[in-house]
Amino acid sequence: MPFTDVISNLSEEIILTGRKGKNRGKGLGQFYTPQSISDVLTKLALPDDSEIKSWNSKKVVGDICCGAGTLILSFLTNVNRVDSEKLKFVELVLNDIDELACKSTVLQILASLLVFDLKLNGMQMFKADAIKEYFKNGTLYFGIRSFESLDNLEADELAYELLLREITSEGSTKPVMS
Repeated sequence: MPFTDVISNLSEEIILTGRKGKNRGKGLGQFYTPQSISDVLTKLALPDDSEIKSWNSKKVVGDICCGAGTLILSFLTNVNRVDSEKLKFVELVLNDIDELACKSTVLQILASLLVFDLKLNGMQMFKADAIKEYFKNGTLYFGIRSFESLDNLEADELAYELLLREITSEGSTKPVMS
């Protein structure tokens, strides 16, 4: 099923058991939202089926502390269930302070889009402290404006094009995935 969260439990386990290197022992108080809670919140707080069916323009949806993306994945699952064509109106603006969470969210969303041949209007992932740094220069972690351009790429070209890069405040880029 598209947009199924497969990484939250693994990510939370890694975080709770400690990290290696310079981040060891520097907890961020991260506890990811369980899937069942995400599903309930989606039903309570987000558009109902009839509203989704009526969409004919861009809808910007955000989560400023997205973790591994459980809440946004639940939302996307619901839109896909109602009408997968309505996903093309959805633009995501996501953020998390943790690099592993950013990678997890982007990976899960892109995997579903590619495997199930679905499209979003766009997606931006920021790596920032949501209180102090949100939208500051140098916090854009990943961004894609249109998924239409992905249609014609071969797999090896796609892997190159989707290489995640961190944009520094000096305007240069450096790879963040190894």
